[in-house]
Amino acid sequence: MDDDMKELHHDGYPSQSEMQEWLEANREIYSDFKGKIQSVLKNSLCDNYSEPIDDKMATLQSIILEIMTTEEENADKIIDRFANAIKDGNVSACCLYCYLELDNGLEEIEYAMTKFEQSEDAKYIKDGIHAYLEDKKRETQEAVNKELNLLSLRRWHYDHPEEYQDFTNLFAKAYEGDMTFVLKGITYLTEMLSLNGIKGIAELLESLCPGTESYNKAQFASNHQQVHEKLTTLFDSTFNQEATKQKLLHNNPFMCSAFYWMIFDDGFVKVADLLSKTMMGGNSSVWQKGFGGQFVRSLMLTSLDKAAYTKGAWKSMGKNNVAKEVVSSTLQESKGRRGRKQAYVLLEEMLIQPHAELLANEIQIILTEWMETNGTDSVLAYIFAALANGGLLNDSYNYRTFHTAILEKFPSLGFKSGFDWAEALYNAIVSERGNDYNLSLSEKAVQTGKEQAKLISIRLRTLLSPNVY
Repeated sequence: MDDDMKELHHDGYPSQSEMQEWLEANREIYSDFKGKIQSVLKNSLCDNYSEPIDDKMATLQSIILEIMTTEEENADKIIDRFANAIKDGNVSACCLYCYLELDNGLEEIEYAMTKFEQSEDAKYIKDGIHAYLEDKKRETQEAVNKELNLLSLRRWHYDHPEEYQDFTNLFAKAYEGDMTFVLKGITYLTEMLSLNGIKGIAELLESLCPGTESYNKAQFASNHQQVHEKLTTLFDSTFNQEATKQKLLHNNPFMCSAFYWMIFDDGFVKVADLLSKTMMGGNSSVWQKGFGGQFVRSLMLTSLDKAAYTKGAWKSMGKNNVAKEVVSSTLQESKGRRGRKQAYVLLEEMLIQPHAELLANEIQIILTEWMETNGTDSVLAYIFAALANGGLLNDSYNYRTFHTAILEKFPSLGFKSGFDWAEALYNAIVSERGNDYNLSLSEKAVQTGKEQAKLISIRLRTLLSPNVY
C-alpha cells in the first residue's frame, strides 16, 4: 500500500480530537466492530473461509473489496462518501475512521490484502468485481423510454450484438474454471433479489444440502417449498423488483443479456449442462452429484413454469449420460406442461437477410404514406401478404406475430393492438378461396387487398433488384 493512501484526512472530517472523544464514549461498540472487521480480514479474504457471514459482515467485506478494486481517479468519491457518513453520525463510518486513523487498521488491512493477493481466488474475485463495475459504467445515463416486455428485450439484443457476445463468451469460460461469470451473477443476485443479501442466498443453497441445519428446517417447516418452487418465487420477485426494472431500462449489459439468454437462448439448459459437467462427472462426490441433480431438476421445472420452455429444449440434455436420469424423470414429472404459446420476433428478424434494414425502412415509408391518407389497419394485411407471397420472409410466421412486431417497431404510427380484422383480411388475401374464407369480408375488400399486396410486393422487390431476382 502506497504511503499517500494512508493519508485519509479530508476537509469534511471532524478533527482527530473529536473522534478520540467519540471513541472513548463508544468503546464497546468499537470493540465489537473491530472484532468483526478483523474476522473479515482474517477469514473472508483468505482461502480457508467457510463460516457464513451476516449482513453487517457482508457490508464490510463489500467495502474492502470496493476499496481494493477502486481506480485511483475514483478514490475521492469514496472519501467524500465516507466523510458525509461521519458527518451524519453513521456509527459504522465512525468506527471505521477510528480503526483506520486512531488504531492499527491500515497495517492490518495492508497485511490482509497482501495475503489476499497471494491467494488463488484473488484474481477471479478482483476480475469479477471489476467486470461488475464495468457493467455499471456501460449503463446509459438516462433511462430508455420503452415498455418492458419480451419484444423490448429482443430489441436490446438486436441493437447490442457485441455486448451479448461478451456475455456468452464469459459463460463459455466457466467450463474452463473461470469463475468471473458466477461471481458477477452472485453480485447481481445479492444486490437485487429479496433474499436478505448473501446470507439469504447461502441459506437457499444450504437448504439443498442434506445434513445442514437449513435443510433439516426446510424438511419440517409447514411452509416448506420444493427447490423449483423457491426458484419460481425468486423469479417472480426479480421481475417485480424496481432495481431490476431500472437496470433493464438503463440497458445494463449483463442484466439485459441474462434475461434474453434465459428466455430466448435456452440459458436454463446451458446452466444445467454446465452443472452436469462440473458437479455430476465421474470424479464428483456423491454429495456433489446430488446437489447438481437437484439444481438441474429445479432449473428444468422453473424453465417450464416461468420461462415457457418446451420439453424439446431439454432433449439434448436427455442424451447426456451424466444427467440423463434426472432429465428423464423430471420430464415425466412435468407431463402435461405446454411450451411457449406466442412467438416474439422483431420485424427485422422476420425479414430476409441481408436486406432486413432496407426492407424495414421501406415498410415504414409505405405505412406513413398510407396512414396520412387512409388511416386504417388494412395496410398491415397488404404488407404481410406481399412479404409472404414475395419470398421476403426468412421463415413462416402467423399474422399476429407480424402485427405485434409492427407495433413494437413503429409505435408512433398509431396502429391498434387488436388484429382480428386485419388477420382475417390477410388470410383471405393469401387463401385460394378468396372471400369464402371469412363471410364478414366483402368480395371487393378481398380483391382490393390482393391488388394492393401485389403492388407492394413489386415495390419491395424492385427496391432490392437486382439482388433478389
